[in-house]
Amino acid sequence: MSEEDASVGIEVSATDFADGQALALRTFEMFANNRGFYNNTQNSHLRGKIGEIAAQRWLEAARLEVEALFRDDSKARDCDLVARKSVTIRLDVKTWDMRYWHDKSRFIA
Repeated sequence: MSEEDASVGIEVSATDFADGQALALRTFEMFANNRGFYNNTQNSHLRGKIGEIAAQRWLEAARLEVEALFRDDSKARDCDLVARKSVTIRLDVKTWDMRYWHDKSRFIA
């Protein structure tokens, strides 16, 4: 199976995008003075929040119960999503720029 075959398209609404912008600004400000492995810019935070929102929408469309921890600033160091159906899974969403996907995708488990 090629990478294209494994891709899933998820449409994010204008409301979701605006929500992502507000969430991204909050986390960018929260971590503005932290240095680390990730690129700490407003754009990278926005990309991450849009990815988290898209993953939440996809899981909800699959009829899973989803707890969106990424929306709660006090849980910023926790996983992003908790999904439940017959089992509970904790998910940390990574949303890489296409330029870095080949190199960074090795971190996805």
